[in-house]
Amino acid sequence: MKYVLWTYSLPVTYLGLILRHIVWTRSRQDWPKDEQLLIASGKPFLHLPCIKIKAKKSIEVPPSEAFDVGIFTSTKAVESALNHKKLSKLLPQLEVYAFGTATCRALVKAGIPVKEAGVRSAEELTKLLLKELHPTTRVLVFQAAKPAFDIVNELLEHKITAEALIVYETLPDLNLDATKKAHYEKNLEGVICFASPTAVEAFVNTIDPQVLAGFDCCEIAVIGQTTEKTARRFFTKVAVCDVPSVPALIDLAVDLIG
Repeated sequence: MKYVLWTYSLPVTYLGLILRHIVWTRSRQDWPKDEQLLIASGKPFLHLPCIKIKAKKSIEVPPSEAFDVGIFTSTKAVESALNHKKLSKLLPQLEVYAFGTATCRALVKAGIPVKEAGVRSAEELTKLLLKELHPTTRVLVFQAAKPAFDIVNELLEHKITAEALIVYETLPDLNLDATKKAHYEKNLEGVICFASPTAVEAFVNTIDPQVLAGFDCCEIAVIGQTTEKTARRFFTKVAVCDVPSVPALIDLAVDLIG
């Protein structure tokens, strides 16, 4: 059975009971890939996009000699960098590391040689880099403004020169009319999944956690420590992925749904 509730569909009931859903808050841009993973989970799910992805147009591009290595952890970062004329010229001059089949494929398709790391997350990639990189290596991380895992900070703590280059932003994008807002606050139950601090903020700025009728039945699952810090400002109980990745977030939600 395919449990799909389309964007802004309302929570459904069965025999008078509200079904516990995986409430998925990632963007519409991510939905085609995320939907397939959620279908495979076998659990009812509801897509409530709280953010949108926007490439940054104004980027201060560093000189090519300033860095040795470039890091990518998502296709969104790759697309944003390739669509920027000066950045696209910088990439071939860097030794590029990336993880994830789609991310590496996007780089290879653009003619960028890439060292594909056989890891599952940005955290695992960082551990690999700490083993492989020379202490004098200068690293440029192509990322969002608020990454789920802070690669730059981790590298700096280990005395490796690293700098973040913000190539895209996650912006609030939750728009509910009064009727749907009231329905969510009255009926929403399940596991609410957040993959960015912006998604948490967009959610609580629209749907007040304290007025959710099923608040005790709503559990919060987050992708990593950065998102966790924001979530704990609004929610008492927050479950965090062991590995900060989208598949791990879905697995965590499935465990919590039961």
